[in-house]
Amino acid sequence: MKKKYNFTPEIDEQIRQLYRVEVGIRSVAYKGPVRDLAKRFNMPRWCVSRRALKLGVLPIQKKEPNWSEKEIKILEHNSQYSAKTIQKKLKAAGYCRTEVGIILKRKRMRFLQNLDGYSAQSVATCFGIDVHAVTRWIDKGWLRAERRNTDRTDLQGGDCWYIKNKWIREFVIDSVAVIDFRKIDKYWITDLLSSKVSEL
Repeated sequence: MKKKYNFTPEIDEQIRQLYRVEVGIRSVAYKGPVRDLAKRFNMPRWCVSRRALKLGVLPIQKKEPNWSEKEIKILEHNSQYSAKTIQKKLKAAGYCRTEVGIILKRKRMRFLQNLDGYSAQSVATCFGIDVHAVTRWIDKGWLRAERRNTDRTDLQGGDCWYIKNKWIREFVIDSVAVIDFRKIDKYWITDLLSSKVSEL
């Protein structure tokens, strides 16, 4: 039976304060603030992060409208391409979708069933940052990733990174101080952290 965690007004205020302070600092000197706070509350890290989302710590983002059948068909037929390419194909058909919305819908529809994760570019898109920032996280050992063993040459940018969902969750939970939550897609991060709950 899944354990239920109760949040008091005092705990909620500590969570708000944590995100206000740490997100503003953007420093790597203090790692794992969410983990430390969760330990103090005697609850898992994901629970604190999920509560922060419910408290509205992150800026409100407008939810995209429901997908039409024609849009889903276009997505399915082009699911092997990058989100940017799919976005262009949708636009050519008269539809407007964000890259994050495409990534999230493709994941929910399981059009890439052989992959339970993201490319470095997709992660960057969801975080609202440049892909070089993601590769720096990987190089520093903050974000776990592995190569896909493709045949891409150095001129093509080299072999692609593959980043599992659980590795992204671990990074979000442990490295809140280096993430700019004002840029991150709220619906994507909610789906990412909520999927951890469904696995328990």
